Amino acid sequence: MTGSTDKFVPIDYDPFAGAAIARAVPTTEAQRELWLADQFGREASLAYNESISLHFTGALQALSLQGALDALVERHDALRSTISADGLSLLVAPHGSLQAQMVDLSALDDEAQAQATTRLRVEAVETPFDLLNGPLIRATLARLAETEHELILTAHHIVCDGWSFGLISTELMALYASTSIIEGARSLAPAYSFADHAMVQADAAHYAAAETDTRWWVRLYDDTVPALELPTDRPRKAVRAFASRREDLIVEPALAEAVRKLGARHGSSLFVTLFAAFGAMLARLCGQEEVVVGVPAAGQPAEGKHTLVGHCVQLLPIRLAADLEQPFDKFLDGTRGRVLDAYEHQACTFGSLLKKLQIRRDPGRLPLVSVLFNLDTAINSDALSTGGLQVRLNSNPRHFENFDLFLNASQGSEGIVLECQYCMDLFDAATVRRWLLLYVASLERLVTDPAQPVVQALGPTEEDLALLSRFNRTAADFPRETRVESLIARQAAATPDAVAVVSGTRSLTYRELEARANAVATTLREHGVRAGDLVGLYCGRNEHMLVGLVGILKAGAGYVPMDPAFPADRLAYMSADAGTRQIVSDRSVQGLWNFGDAERILLDELGEIYAPPAPVGIAEDVAYVIYTSGSTGQPKGVRVPHRTVVNLLESVRREPGMNARNVVLSVTTLSLISPCRKLSCR
Repeated sequence: MTGSTDKFVPIDYDPFAGAAIARAVPTTEAQRELWLADQFGREASLAYNESISLHFTGALQALSLQGALDALVERHDALRSTISADGLSLLVAPHGSLQAQMVDLSALDDEAQAQATTRLRVEAVETPFDLLNGPLIRATLARLAETEHELILTAHHIVCDGWSFGLISTELMALYASTSIIEGARSLAPAYSFADHAMVQADAAHYAAAETDTRWWVRLYDDTVPALELPTDRPRKAVRAFASRREDLIVEPALAEAVRKLGARHGSSLFVTLFAAFGAMLARLCGQEEVVVGVPAAGQPAEGKHTLVGHCVQLLPIRLAADLEQPFDKFLDGTRGRVLDAYEHQACTFGSLLKKLQIRRDPGRLPLVSVLFNLDTAINSDALSTGGLQVRLNSNPRHFENFDLFLNASQGSEGIVLECQYCMDLFDAATVRRWLLLYVASLERLVTDPAQPVVQALGPTEEDLALLSRFNRTAADFPRETRVESLIARQAAATPDAVAVVSGTRSLTYRELEARANAVATTLREHGVRAGDLVGLYCGRNEHMLVGLVGILKAGAGYVPMDPAFPADRLAYMSADAGTRQIVSDRSVQGLWNFGDAERILLDELGEIYAPPAPVGIAEDVAYVIYTSGSTGQPKGVRVPHRTVVNLLESVRREPGMNARNVVLSVTTLSLISPCRKLSCR
């Protein structure tokens, strides 16, 4: 019987139950690394679930598809293999069957059907594999309509890599055509045995070549190991998390072709060109001169075994010197050299390299490589289509990932799909999408002018500029004609008995602060201080400091904070430079006076005056003068007007927000920060 209504074996069928072992061979070093990572728990294991979907449009012969799946497993021994309990052996069954679970969704409406199909894909990537008992590949066929189906294929990375999935897709459709007796069905070249490949990997000659390559990588990282520090949306946790999601963005066909031609003009492949732009963007985001980006290199083409299915990928930690001021074409040349060198030394496994390097282990991150880049081999949908059956291939996003960021560029007829897996604990989807938009924008700029500096190509996008505009849109109204002391007077009138300042065991209410400040202001005016003058404030860290500050402002003058802890020559310079003829002080610093002829007014000797002096001055008058550190020469005084201080106080009142219950703790010298941080807000 043919047609989309053919029945499939139920989901609980286990083709490996009681199966004999035809062959046992040593696992490869790369497989053992994955086996060890898989032991860290469910989420770590799910980070190695690889899944694709084949969407069929047309009359599908379901039994023929099942026959093709079975033939595929018979053809490739990796797909009927399991891993021994200690991870050291690959156990190959003599025969195997890949029975697909059949799910009929054709009766559902469009929305419900889409949701159900999404659930099937999620189930595929969120169901762990049992490495010991198998099977290590699963299939689900969803019937969406009489002429529309979706086949979900999922495998553990330990037996199937990206190259293998491309091969599986093309071979499956060829086997389907042959099983369906479709005219023009092509025969397949003999498949390489993964068990044979594993035996070659265990050979002494291979180990010697791997050791040579390992020494090359160790020399590359012998001096320093750059750590990629991407700006995160949340702090990195103490223990690494695996939860992940994916953001996709399409590079239109015209741009993809322009990037291909750009690389060709400079002797670089599409992969190297895309990789160079990606590495440059990472360096720009991190502000680093060197970055390390991992590249998964397929071993099949390197060894001439194009029909080999299995885990043959090696992770190459490519080190890039990111001089972003140089023209991109020069940067591209340098990147091409780094990539070629890495591919010439790919016999070394990543785990072997880590054993040799002196890298401090951090349970919150992977060592050496935290970001990956990959370019999938193009698979033409037309080549998959057969006998009137149209086929579209898509990769299914994982929900768990080993790396902070993994950008996979997938080639297709619609252009290049940028599939970016990201760690949810570190990044927001909006952040990752913004980076993808920046990446595409940089490609657009580079194909127009490859000689431009790299940093110029990575300038803000229109979306970035719009975001910055919204971020900087902070204008808010505030009382522009108000002086600082009037704000304090207003608070004193509203809450006269509330505590304004506490110093040790002593405190002042707002009424007391105002009365004592009035006395200071009256005294200063009697000594000739006028609006716009500068008066020194030389007090200990006590309530007198606040009294003097407010009193100077009430007199219409600005204050110059003079920390008694500063060197005497610096204080003398500040006083002379500011032209302070009066200095408000207290007895706590009486023995430290070194201001020459400046008149000293002791706060301890002034009483209280409840009638405030007549207000003078305007908001543009200086409120205080802060002197720089003077690390590059003599200190320089910065004049800060009342308007600026009032603006700051109003903004702090709004954000983060302050009310009568809040208290501000004074932890730094008055000479370093704005006076608003010294005032209690209750």
